[in-house]
Amino acid sequence: MMKLFRRPSDRPLERTSEKTSERPTDHPFNRRSETAAAMALLGLISLLALGGILVAVVQERQRQQLIAEYRAFQLAAELQQAYDRGTLSVFEKYPDVLAFGVYTARGTALYRFGDAPEMVDPEDPKNPPEISGDVISLVRPFGGGGAMRGRIGNLRQTPDPLPMMVPLGGMGMTRLIYVSYRISSLRSGLYILYMVAILISLALFGAFALLLRLARNLDQFRLREARNRELLALGEAARTLSHEIKNPLGVLKIQTALLQKRLTGTELLTNVRIMEEEIDRLGVLTDRLRQFLSGSEGNPEIINLHEFLPDFSLRYDGHVRCAAIGNTAVQVRIDKTHLNQVLDNLIQNALESMAGRDAVPVDIELRLVHPGKVHILVSDRGPGIPDSLKERVYDLFFTTKTTGSGLGLSISRRYVELAGGRLYHEHREGGGTTFIVELPRHMGD
Repeated sequence: MMKLFRRPSDRPLERTSEKTSERPTDHPFNRRSETAAAMALLGLISLLALGGILVAVVQERQRQQLIAEYRAFQLAAELQQAYDRGTLSVFEKYPDVLAFGVYTARGTALYRFGDAPEMVDPEDPKNPPEISGDVISLVRPFGGGGAMRGRIGNLRQTPDPLPMMVPLGGMGMTRLIYVSYRISSLRSGLYILYMVAILISLALFGAFALLLRLARNLDQFRLREARNRELLALGEAARTLSHEIKNPLGVLKIQTALLQKRLTGTELLTNVRIMEEEIDRLGVLTDRLRQFLSGSEGNPEIINLHEFLPDFSLRYDGHVRCAAIGNTAVQVRIDKTHLNQVLDNLIQNALESMAGRDAVPVDIELRLVHPGKVHILVSDRGPGIPDSLKERVYDLFFTTKTTGSGLGLSISRRYVELAGGRLYHEHREGGGTTFIVELPRHMGD
């Protein structure tokens, strides 16, 4: 009797790489922690810088106000001396003076100019100056003698029982001087100060936002790099496993063929055919897994989608409807086999989602989003994809079908990304799903 089964080679799997210990800092979570700590420190530094700016603004504002108060005090002294000498014609030299008044120690007005009050509180000299906008008003005590020598300019003499030439209280008499003075440089200086502070704050905020974005991009780059290293290692293991698995699968394939010949006409033939189908499915699964983990962009070539898509849709015998495409050549650079497999996966998924609705075709449409991007839309009228599975459907080995392998969308997204594009989906208006293959447009030389 012919020997039907042969034991495959028992040699052990080749080790593709030895496991090496990783430093704790190489772990993605550790790298994220480092980035988060760096961003927290940067945020603290930014807050301290903003606090320093605020303190500097307050101090500079106080400094300018102190300078304004000193200038107003000097002006009050000059006007008081002019008043004592009776030479208040010098008053015309100070066009920014809004009000000036001379008062007794009890606050009774002796002379007033402009909007000077009729009386002042004897306690006013103890109060800080009043600043409103670019106008500063203050009351300060001055000691001195002299006599008033008449009315000058807009100064108006308050009725006083003392004779004109008699000193008001004699030498050393304390008087209260009121001055209201417009310091135009105060407001402009404060505006400039506030503007500079705002610009510096905005610059700090912009720098922090930029660094935060760069940190996030760095995290994503690190995650992609770690994922690529894992995929590279898995790819090496997959190639070895594929080779080791295909050998016994080939033996099983031959043995099932021999069994089919010997069991022709028997009831066991159906069982053998099921075995053969499962062997074929396992072989396809092994090949597709190896393709996913290979990380190779294949052999990219320039493809004119204006010609490719209508020809591609013909292979589905009316189950795929290609929207009218203009005459403008739309070219992309991608491996043709990869593009075929991507569209095949999407169309097969669309047809399976519409099982029982054979009259409804799958729609393919080409859109030129902007000069640098091309969209290939594959739309169906199936039940749609729940939002909870929006990203999971692209995970390796994830499937909602009882007979699915969970590799189709994963391989498709990887092929599109290797070509510099992206694969995603949206809800279709009126029901169903639209998968969008976004590829960079190749501009002719």
